[in-house]
Amino acid sequence: SSQTWRGKVVVIVSPHGIDYVRAVGGTIAKATQQGARVYLVRLTNDETHAGDLPVTEARTRLAAETRKAAGILGIKQVIDLDLKDGDLAEVAEPELRSRFASIFRSLAPDAVFTVDPWAPYDADSDDARIGHAVEDAAWSASHVSFYPEILLEPKTRFKVIADRYFWTSNGGRQQSNRHEDIRPEIKTKSRAIAAMPSASYKSASTPVAPVESYYRYHAANPLDWFRAWLE
Repeated sequence: SSQTWRGKVVVIVSPHGIDYVRAVGGTIAKATQQGARVYLVRLTNDETHAGDLPVTEARTRLAAETRKAAGILGIKQVIDLDLKDGDLAEVAEPELRSRFASIFRSLAPDAVFTVDPWAPYDADSDDARIGHAVEDAAWSASHVSFYPEILLEPKTRFKVIADRYFWTSNGGRQQSNRHEDIRPEIKTKSRAIAAMPSASYKSASTPVAPVESYYRYHAANPLDWFRAWLE
């Protein structure tokens, strides 16, 4: 299946610089080629995700490699929160939610991509916290009734974030309901993965699959989403 991304604003929230590239890099390349404005929020400094590199070198290298890969995919801006890798449990969830909501209210995205927040078990402890906080922030940033203060000066842009896309490689339990043909984007995705050798040392030789599968949640009305979330 396919869709048109022209004129859309997309925000990716990725725990680590490589996560979204592996999961949805081809879809992102397709979106930017069609004219979408895509922003990447990279949560952590990746210091434990670079094999045996010393942490300072890991942080420096992966920050640079993240930007290079994002450039290859056509991403407009990298928003690097630079939180300590592996220690997101030390960051209060309300703080994560408020930071994401601030980004969403500023950029007014049509869609967000992140890890599946419904993962019952995730080997990476950072992932599940991020998925939950992104979903909560996407809802609150879209809901004037519950958050009337977002209409105060200085004005922030308000838009219902209608589409959420979750990659389930983090142990998520959602059934994939989108299967994007990325054969035209395979070379671009492969170049983006190759631009992050410090992060992709384990799977650099794994061929890129011609299809990306993930879960799409469409919530044109935030109250519909809230009912689903309560269930």
